[in-house]
Amino acid sequence: MDKTKKTLQRLRNTVTNISSSFNIKFNKNKNTPQNLQKNPENTSEKSKKSNINHNILSSSSSSPVNTKNNNQSNSSETQHIKATFHNYSDVSSDYKQLIFATHNIRGGFQSKKDDIIRLMVIKKIDFLHLCETKERDNNFDIAKSKAHIKYTVPFNNDFCKTFFIINNPDKISIGSGSRLIISEQLHNQLESTKILTQGRYITNIFNFKNKTKIYTHSLYLPSYDVKHVETYKNIISNLLENLDKQSNKTNHVTLLLGDFNIPELYQIKAPLRQKTTSGDDLRNEIMKNLPKSMGLIIQKFDLVHIGGKFDHNTTPTFYS
Repeated sequence: MDKTKKTLQRLRNTVTNISSSFNIKFNKNKNTPQNLQKNPENTSEKSKKSNINHNILSSSSSSPVNTKNNNQSNSSETQHIKATFHNYSDVSSDYKQLIFATHNIRGGFQSKKDDIIRLMVIKKIDFLHLCETKERDNNFDIAKSKAHIKYTVPFNNDFCKTFFIINNPDKISIGSGSRLIISEQLHNQLESTKILTQGRYITNIFNFKNKTKIYTHSLYLPSYDVKHVETYKNIISNLLENLDKQSNKTNHVTLLLGDFNIPELYQIKAPLRQKTTSGDDLRNEIMKNLPKSMGLIIQKFDLVHIGGKFDHNTTPTFYS
């Protein structure tokens, strides 16, 4: 089984475990009258898209993982892969799904907040990372009550009544800042939140049943130039350290999302095969080559680019 198939199998197993956290079970004969009678709940809940993903490049993107691919191919390998995706799509449609997305709002969060959350309800987005909020707070502390804001949706809907907004303002610059908006159902699984670079980098751990965990790394990388070198170095160093700390288990998912300001990052393909290079040496190599550091990190942690398989070539999905 090649790496892409193994990754999809892991993703499928993760979806199963997450669904069990919400007490939602797979029904093989979902269209039978008996099942319809036993499960009269709103069918819109069962049609939620599978979007366990993390968009590496786009400042405004949300890439579905389970989109069916109907293009024809002459190669048996491609046909087999598509069949695998098709089967995955069929199974995952019966499970509780989560959508992770990221968006660069270019400031004005307070005036845009209501419209953003309305869009989250319409698109059924559980986790939204907002970049470039242009908010600043010299005395910010995530432990303060204003860091976690409870937002009650002012209109009726069957997706989410309450969202939680986590603020990460910049300490000095008004050109950065970020926020997370998390649905109540996902927030209930939140184990921890850490700000590693104020205004730029925030992590979360979501803990589900069956020891399944989702690690999110929400980044807003500045463009690489002289005035941002120290900030860039700080973010990359923190990212490396935290990825290294994460346990490498089959039921753990790592998501990197945000605005990286690297237009061609999606072209990274082959992982590093330097078996003689130690972990410390590789870390030093990455830190000495900051302009290419994100690509090297994708390779170091063997992140699989599956976005292209679902017609998302330039807004790729990397999954580990």
